Amino acid sequence: MKLVLIRNFLLILILFSIFGSFIILPVQSAGESKISSGQSNTISINTVPPRASIYLNGKLLDIKSNGVISNLPEGIHIVKLTLSGYYDFEKYVDVSSEGTTYLTYKFEKKENSIRIITNPKGADIYINGLFRGKTDQSLILNAGQTYSINLSLAGYYPYDTTFFLQAKGSLKDIEAIQHDFVALPEFSSIYVSSLPSNADIFIDGNLSGKSNTEIKNVVPGSHNVKISKYGFDDYQTAVMVSCEKSSEINATLRPQDGILNIDSTPVKASVYLDGSYVGETPYLVKIPQGKHKVEIKSTAFDDVVREVDLKFEGQTALIELIPSAKSQIILSEKKIEENARYNPDTARALLDQSRQQLDRNEYVAAYESAKRSGNLAEDVDEDGIPNWLDIQPNVPNNFLYVLPLVVLLLLGGIFIIDWRRCRIIPKIDIVVEGNLKRNDTNIVITPKLNNQYRSVFCSVYIDNTFYETFDSAGIHRINLGKLAAGAHSVSVELFVTQKRYGKSTVIETVDFVIT
Repeated sequence: MKLVLIRNFLLILILFSIFGSFIILPVQSAGESKISSGQSNTISINTVPPRASIYLNGKLLDIKSNGVISNLPEGIHIVKLTLSGYYDFEKYVDVSSEGTTYLTYKFEKKENSIRIITNPKGADIYINGLFRGKTDQSLILNAGQTYSINLSLAGYYPYDTTFFLQAKGSLKDIEAIQHDFVALPEFSSIYVSSLPSNADIFIDGNLSGKSNTEIKNVVPGSHNVKISKYGFDDYQTAVMVSCEKSSEINATLRPQDGILNIDSTPVKASVYLDGSYVGETPYLVKIPQGKHKVEIKSTAFDDVVREVDLKFEGQTALIELIPSAKSQIILSEKKIEENARYNPDTARALLDQSRQQLDRNEYVAAYESAKRSGNLAEDVDEDGIPNWLDIQPNVPNNFLYVLPLVVLLLLGGIFIIDWRRCRIIPKIDIVVEGNLKRNDTNIVITPKLNNQYRSVFCSVYIDNTFYETFDSAGIHRINLGKLAAGAHSVSVELFVTQKRYGKSTVIETVDFVIT
């Protein structure tokens, strides 16, 4: 029995030794070493490159490599290291009592090669927008990422694709990307439209047709296009002609400025262009084509307004100004004829004078004479009253119109004098008599009137309470009776009806104290 127990114990000891060797030996071979330091149990982790995330027993730590994990219990721990773009690393680490375990690891980058083959060869390779050479060739790229790949070859349709590169061992180079190019057609076309239409089209300096039309048999590539039309600025642009589809140009041509010449007879007239003053005639200006408003103004001449439609060839506007005296003479003649029964002889003489001044080219004087002639025809005596309203049209009768005003002012003055003479300005005298004791105080009220009156009405208030009235002037004595001791007031309102002019009212108040 004892022999069996001893044999079983030895068997267990041998199995435990074998199991322990499987745990300890891999840790030793992964760059781990132990140094007794007399300090707490720690693991010092160094990686190439650094800044790797550290997981201990499945839990992410706040530290990164190169760093130290401290205060660890004895025993086996699982350390995992991760770094973007590299393969993860995981290891069992045996932490001994009072020692530091050093773990050093160089990461293996996630890379794989991709072979790009085209028919024909020599195509440009762009990966994520960066040129990486020409086909055919193999490129080493980071695995686990998606790449945008563009292949282009002159004379062929370009090829675009996206490709996800897997980790090592999952993709054979020869199976990566293979593309057979499709040849482009030899010619394309450009459709050219313009506003206005029927403009000449020049491609690379050669006349190629008129807008709006499609220009065919254009070699693919970059071309300089000019659109030209008489009277308009040239329109120029560069266009990239593609074989995949027809190119298109839509141009709006800007009209060139035209020359507008404005002149008048007589000269030195004011010129207004589109509402703004610009100078005097003769006036020459270069302005955009189109419709413009021209106004010519000059003293003693009628204003002239014209609309011109300016073209590129230019335009001359010659304007003959008409003296204002001509139209004013016609108007005055009509007024003289309408007022002939009032004998407008002076108006006729002035009108003849205006005609003579006009013959001598005295335009301002002729206009003023003709205008005054018309005014005189309507008011022959120049008293400001038209003939048809005037009592005596041929006689200056201002006095007849001023007299009522004078009489009105005189009557007004008499009224004011009489009002001031009859006006009453009432006053009230209030006197408190006696010892100012209860049952021994009187109030003496004397209304004073400075003029004749029709009636008087006086109200007396003690402490704002109605007390007594009287309706005659003179002295009035009022006994206050039994008033309580303290402060009191007496108010008297006097209402007077004046003899002729309305009414007057006055109020007086006196304060007193009863002891």
